[in-house]
Amino acid sequence: MATHEFAHQWFGDLVTTAWWDDIWLNEAFATWMTSYVVDKWKPEWDERTELVSRVASAMRSDGLTSARRIRQPIVTKDDAANAFDDITYTKGGAVIRMFETWVGPEVFRAGVKRYLAQYSHGVATADQFLAAVFQGDQAPVAKASARSSIRPACRS
Repeated sequence: MATHEFAHQWFGDLVTTAWWDDIWLNEAFATWMTSYVVDKWKPEWDERTELVSRVASAMRSDGLTSARRIRQPIVTKDDAANAFDDITYTKGGAVIRMFETWVGPEVFRAGVKRYLAQYSHGVATADQFLAAVFQGDQAPVAKASARSSIRPACRS
């Protein structure tokens, strides 16, 4: 969908991931943005219901013992190719939505703006994104998220 590709103007073009390990952030943010925009633009398309179905499917995959982390080490070109799946796009988008819900839409938008301004025309990591969103009293959430929320559901 066009909104997904437009989102890459910010997450991908304006700020590029420092390494392939964090490509999930570009794809997850673009997936989150697509749902957000479509829901606001065409509510009659019932995007939220469709989203629940897509997330449930991704979570079923995430529950398998063979599931991988959203953020996985990328060492080979095969690792990079494997990073583009439902876990990255759909579960990643759900994690971005979770972050927005945790801090609230206004704080989330301010964090995204802060991240984009700070790393504009450069490279950044998902940890730097989390630090921009979760500040002050919320800062411990960024550390916990970097370590645990992007792992498969079935593992600690």
